[in-house]
Amino acid sequence: MRNFLLILVLSGIFFLFLPGTVLAKENIVKQDSDNDGKIDRITYFDRAGKISKLEKDSDGDGRFEIVTLFKDSEPFEQLKDSNGKPDVWEEYDDTEALIKRKRDLDFDGRPDTEEKT
Repeated sequence: MRNFLLILVLSGIFFLFLPGTVLAKENIVKQDSDNDGKIDRITYFDRAGKISKLEKDSDGDGRFEIVTLFKDSEPFEQLKDSNGKPDVWEEYDDTEALIKRKRDLDFDGRPDTEEKT
């Protein structure tokens, strides 16, 4: 029992000295790509260092209107928004070619049409 407690305490101390990025589920990089003093691009990376999500503020209002989701560092879905809810959903294949687009025509956050390309 005494050895178990000693191992438990030592392992707890070990984790105190690990950098936060080792324990984090993902790394986040915030950028001001147009140098106006506002963050307009946030890139998310998984533990393996692969991009998992990209958010863009395309009009400088502080809201991220375009969200691109990645699988194995390749984009597979993109959401576009003009009112706080997605208006356009785009899906991509492994070659990054657009394969499907859904649109919300009445701006309720749900797709009303679907186009396959």
